[in-house]
Parts: sequence; C-alpha cells; structure tokens
Amino acid sequence: MLVDRIGPVCGLIDCELAKLALFADHQGAVTDARVEELVGGWRTQTVWNLADAIAEGKIDEALRNIDKLIMAGQSIFGIAAQLSWSLRRYGTAARIVEQTERAGQRPVLQQALERAGFRPYELAKAEQRLRRIGRARARELLSWLLELELQLKGSHSQEDRGRLALETLLFRLADLGTPSAAASSTRNAR
Repeated sequence: MLVDRIGPVCGLIDCELAKLALFADHQGAVTDARVEELVGGWRTQTVWNLADAIAEGKIDEALRNIDKLIMAGQSIFGIAAQLSWSLRRYGTAARIVEQTERAGQRPVLQQALERAGFRPYELAKAEQRLRRIGRARARELLSWLLELELQLKGSHSQEDRGRLALETLLFRLADLGTPSAAASSTRNAR
C-alpha cells in the first residue's frame, strides 16, 4: 500500500513507516484503513517542504505548511514523526562532527552528512542548511526532538498542545529572539 500511495522512494517509505509506527496497536499492527488515512501523496510532499523550510529558517512558510496539513486532517503527531525523521539527520551529523573532533581528527562536513543519512544528491543543500542552523542549535537538535516526542506522548498529547510543542521546536531552530540574532538584525538594519 505504501508503494502504491507514495511510489518506490526508500526515504519516503522509511518516513511513512516511522509515522505509522506511532499509530500501531499494542501488537504492532496497522490496519489498511489507517494507512489510507495517514499516508498521502501531497501531504507527504508538504511535510518534506515543511522540513526544508524549518532547516532554512523560513518560519512563515513552515507555519503555513503546518496549517495546510492540519486543515487537510493530518494529525500533528504524524507531522511531527515525519518531520523528526528528517531533522534527526542534521542532529546526527552535528554529533558525528563533534565525535570526529574529540578523536583529534579534522571533520569533513559532507562525510558527516552522508554518514547521518543524506544521499549524495542532497549533500550540498544539507550542508547549507546545517550551517544555517548553526553548531550550537545542531548540537541540541537530537535532545529537542526527544523532548518533542516525550511531550507528544505525555503533557502535549492533545492536538492543540501538540501543535504548540511542534511550533516551539520550530522557533528554536529559527533562532528568533536570541541576543545574537537580535544583534545581527540590528547591525543589518544600520
């Protein structure tokens, strides 16, 4: 069913499987009806666009994509699962860079990105996006994604609170309102 709905794209299939895992019953089964409900062509593409917008710091575009998905009936939990898969690779790359440095070696960012799961054709954009995210935020990204997951399974398990948790992550990655971002925008305005 996955291949029929989204095509034979391994990355999309992997992402959809991760999303479906959140909706499996206690025995790990997912019904055909649930697959039809949760797996969709344009919705999947919109979540990819959302991940790209977040990684590029385009908050307004990311918020519009979240609205579009929610209005189409997509669950915030499904959005978060798919988004986490994509963003986790940036956090993993940052950890690989730090491990390489701790081992006394000079890290090669493209190699770290490839080891983190980016495909060769994605490396140039992924490198730009990781540099935009910045070292400090990239270092925290895996912790933030874990925090989001725990919130969605606990204190933010209702759709509206789940959206708040997801948007909090989005703003952390955008780095709005930090002293360095404010100082930078002040310098640019002069």
